[in-house]
Amino acid sequence: MSAEQGITPRADDFSAWYNDVVMRAELADYSPVRGCMVIRPRGYRIWELMQRALDDLFRATGHENAYFPLFIPQSFLAKEAEHVEGFAPQTAVVTIGGGKELEEPLVVRPTSETIIYSMLAKWIQSYRDLPVLINQWANVVRWEMRTRLFLRTTEFLWQEGHTAHATEAEAEELTRTGHPILGAAKSQAVRLPRGCPFPEGERGVLVRRVARRLVLEPLDECAGSFLRCLGSLPEDIESPPSPPVTKLRDRLG
Repeated sequence: MSAEQGITPRADDFSAWYNDVVMRAELADYSPVRGCMVIRPRGYRIWELMQRALDDLFRATGHENAYFPLFIPQSFLAKEAEHVEGFAPQTAVVTIGGGKELEEPLVVRPTSETIIYSMLAKWIQSYRDLPVLINQWANVVRWEMRTRLFLRTTEFLWQEGHTAHATEAEAEELTRTGHPILGAAKSQAVRLPRGCPFPEGERGVLVRRVARRLVLEPLDECAGSFLRCLGSLPEDIESPPSPPVTKLRDRLG
């Protein structure tokens, strides 16, 4: 591609080259809503193929798809203040519905942990209800100040998985198993290089493995995939007398 074709030479301005390619390939376009984009048919087809490949990998480990509300009570996020601290400046909040002021403001989903965990607390009454392996395909809203097509927009397509297990060993097993799954997805389905680090220094209540930064040459830093084990079940949940460890690697073959 060249300047004659309306494409900025990559060596001259990588950022401009990227935008030109996306626009000329008719993958996406800027929308009338500031910070949002329209994914055109070619671009959406790429998303569908990526989604299908990833969904097959997740289902192979026993995950099931579900869908949770777009609107989250503001009090839910307040309960998880430490977790959502980074999202606070980016949240979109609904205060009026049906022409009336809401009793409680609703946050447009920046991520779904709080509302998903409120439902898991309702569904899980005993170790017999475990494991729970939930995956969600959705969209999220984060009020970005700077936007870039596909990489940084106010609304974007999203995948998140949430699981609950009877034992620490089973949770750790999923964390370990998920690493090669996401690695395979990046290299095979999305054609991104392997090698994102899982820093052992970043450990939560039990264990936390994170691979969340992918840098695309001079473009902005983007959030990549990550896995976290957030802690143990509440004490009032019935625990197994002698829980077996489910080997998720066996499910993968």
